[in-house]
Formats: sequence, structure tokens, C-alpha cells
Amino acid sequence: MTAAYELTSDDGTGPHNEALTGTGIAGTTVTVPTPGAGGWKLNGSARISGNDLQLTQASASQRGSAVWPVPVLTDGLKASFTTVIGGGSGADGLTFSLLDPARTTPSALGGVGGGLGYVGLPGVAVAFDTFKNPGDPSANFVGIATGGSGSALTYASTTSSVPNLRSGTHTVSVAVAGKTLTLSVDGTQRLRTTVASLPPAALLAFTGGTGGITDIHAVRGASITAASYAVPPPGPKGWTYNGSAAPSGTSLVLTPAQPYLKGSAIRATAVPSARLRARFTATLSGGTGADGLALMLLDATRATPTALGGGGGGLGFSGLTGVAVALDTYRNAGEPSSNFVGVATGGTGTTLRYAATSTAVPALRTGSHVVDVDVTAAGRLIVLVDGTRVIDVAVTLPRNVLVGFSAATGGLTDRHAVTGVRIGY
Repeated sequence: MTAAYELTSDDGTGPHNEALTGTGIAGTTVTVPTPGAGGWKLNGSARISGNDLQLTQASASQRGSAVWPVPVLTDGLKASFTTVIGGGSGADGLTFSLLDPARTTPSALGGVGGGLGYVGLPGVAVAFDTFKNPGDPSANFVGIATGGSGSALTYASTTSSVPNLRSGTHTVSVAVAGKTLTLSVDGTQRLRTTVASLPPAALLAFTGGTGGITDIHAVRGASITAASYAVPPPGPKGWTYNGSAAPSGTSLVLTPAQPYLKGSAIRATAVPSARLRARFTATLSGGTGADGLALMLLDATRATPTALGGGGGGLGFSGLTGVAVALDTYRNAGEPSSNFVGVATGGTGTTLRYAATSTAVPALRTGSHVVDVDVTAAGRLIVLVDGTRVIDVAVTLPRNVLVGFSAATGGLTDRHAVTGVRIGY
């Protein structure tokens, strides 16, 4: 959309009028289908019964889950649904879960009983609990859980100030802003909690469990929107690690500070390149100063998840087909400096071919740097470093890409790592 704005101010010397014009794109959201529409992965005792997603029947020791198989960004997520719990002797409860897609799959299914079909899964859950296990505040409460073991969830917050969850139906809304979850039941806000461990992207799931005491646990009328679908960040699920690349805690380490290494990590599933947005934090340090790392958008028709390009100045990308956003810390022949960012469209050996470069960047080997990469609808690739736009260039991207990271060292070295990866649209 295009608009014109006029700002009028008065600084004491009379009014000043400044015209401001700009062009942007309208915000978009994605709508996740209701479980009854199909596409959700049903696990354990979960089944569709009429208009309901029934997670457990009123039978002992059941656990069920329904997982939407495509990750979405959690920031901006909005979900509403109706819970229906009853028909049995009174246990244990159900959850709406935001599962870490880097560490689990659509077949995810947690523990029985007080585990609510969630315990043992990575991520955050909004729980509706009707049985008092050890450590629980009551036999009728809601909570925001960050994990658990056995039949006990670990809660960031709980409240028992809720209607009787086993009586009638209850409308629920969950909203996420950044790392903060807001939970309302029957139109009243019950919890608002900031959870540092909330993953930036999530597989959405409903889960439920029974133990020796039982209930039917069901949801209906689910309406869920998110800012966009997402590519799961690097983790043990769905990414391929090549050469020296390996996950290390919350970091993806592409090379340690050792000579003549190269590594890549590539998401195995192709995604559209149009409107793709990526953010990550890069750290290049700990060695003698070379060579750099790259975010790769590889042609899905000509590359595989095991792709690994040339070493040294090739940054693990040269020889591969696609486009890369490079952070380079060593000046090879033809390069503008020993500290620059560039958009590479190919290369051979230790030399990359750049569509654009910028030396107007911070010292890449000092501290960590947040990198944003946006592919616009007009086919331009925009790169920001620490919030400052440094490149805006027209490129020809493959329609579908494998997203990955790569890095390399030569005779000089550095530890090349990325954290906080968020990829969506």
C-alpha cells in the first residue's frame, strides 16, 4: 500500500510542515485449519468425533495429541477454542502446546495421567488441569508450563481462579506477543506470563491425558492465526549437518577455530523464496581472523541437504547454486576489505561472485551481530546488520530454496557460529 503523511510541529519559532511519503506492503497472516478440516497428525488416543477433536476417551491411562505439521512463528500467534472436559471420574486435563520444531516432530506424544500428553515434549504448554497431582495448586486450575517429568508439569504460572473446567464448555483465547503469553477463559484474562524459553517457531498441538481416573478431553471450534509459517531453526530434527558443522547447546557452530575446515547446516525441506525473512545472530571470533560465514538460499532443484561448497574464502558456499548473504572477515583477491557483508550469487574455489557488497558494517569479529535478511515481493534482497540497512539489491532467486548456513576457515581461523535463528514470511 502507498500513503502520504504530513507532520506538523511547532518548536516555538512557528510551525514547520514536512511531507513524508513511503511505500510498504500490507501485513499478512496465515490461518491454521481446524483439526476437523484435516491435515493435523493424530497420535495415541486422539480422534475426530463429530465436530470435536477428542484427545482422550473416558478410559484409563490414555494419552493423545493432535499436531499441526507446519511450524508457525509464535510472535503474533492468536488462538481461540472451546474446551469440553467431562464424562468420566475426573482426570487429568488437556493442553494447547507450542512445541519446538527443532527438537520434535508431528508424531509428538507426551506422558499419560498428569503428564497431560505433554510431559517429555520440548516447548511451552497452556494447561487445563482437573486433578491435583503433587505440586499442583488445586484440582481445577490453568497454567503455563515449560516442561515436566512423570505426572508433574513444571509451571511458570498458574491460577485456580477459573470456572469449573469439568462443567459445561469454556471458551479459551491465547495470544502471544514476543515471549509473553496471555490466557483468557470465558472472556476473562486469567494469566499473562513472559516465558524466556518460548521457541520463536512452533508446532501447534493439543494434548490430553488420563490416569486411573478419567474424562473425555475434547476441543472444538479452534481458530488459529499466526504471522507466518516458519522454517524450524537448526536442531536435531530436520536439519543436515555437513563437514565441521554441529549444534552446540543453543548455537549452531559451523567451524571451530581450526585451520582448513568447512561446514554447512541445511534444512532438508524446500521452501518458497518469495517474501522469505530470516534473522540470526552471528559470532565470528576466537581465532586469527578468517574467513567468514553465510546464510544460503540454495536452488532446491540443484542442491541437496548434504551440500557443502569450497573452503577458505569460498565460505562453504562456492560451487553451489543459489544466493548467499556472506559475512566476510578476510580480504581475498577482488574483495573490498577484510570486514564486509555481501550478497553472493556463486563462485569457485576460494572466490565468491558478489552482486553487492558493503563495508559500512561494524567490526564483524567483535562481539555478536544481529543480521536480518528480507526477500521482497519485488525480487530485492535487503540485508540489515544490527538494525542498519547495508544492502538492497535486485537478485534472481530460485523459486524454491533449501535454507542453510555455511562457513569456512583457511590458514587463518575463527569460530563461526549462529544463534537465535528465526525464518518465516
